[in-house]
Amino acid sequence: MLVNEIKIYKIKMENNEEIEFKLDFNALIKMHKEYGNAFLLIYQYAFENDFEKLPAILRCMANKDLSEEDIKNKMLINIQVIETLSNITLDLLNQELTDVSDFQVKKEVKKNQSKQK
Repeated sequence: MLVNEIKIYKIKMENNEEIEFKLDFNALIKMHKEYGNAFLLIYQYAFENDFEKLPAILRCMANKDLSEEDIKNKMLINIQVIETLSNITLDLLNQELTDVSDFQVKKEVKKNQSKQK
């Protein structure tokens, strides 16, 4: 995602209200402020298959104040919405990433080494 690049998606909610979701730098900043690390949030969703992160991402992209619960409970799921969510996912990944990422959390195992005399 480029700093000046703005992607706008429209998704219908339960009451037939159409909400705009913007994937722009402001959404990234909002993710970072509200969830700690925007890149890790996106990484967990995209590469760790943590689908529960998607409402948080969408909430930060929304053009109005929505809660994660609103998104979970009021978003209609049909083919058009699934296609839009897929496009959002591809744009989050910038359609270029592979399964290797610098944001991958590395776990180190330290062996207990004792000195023998």
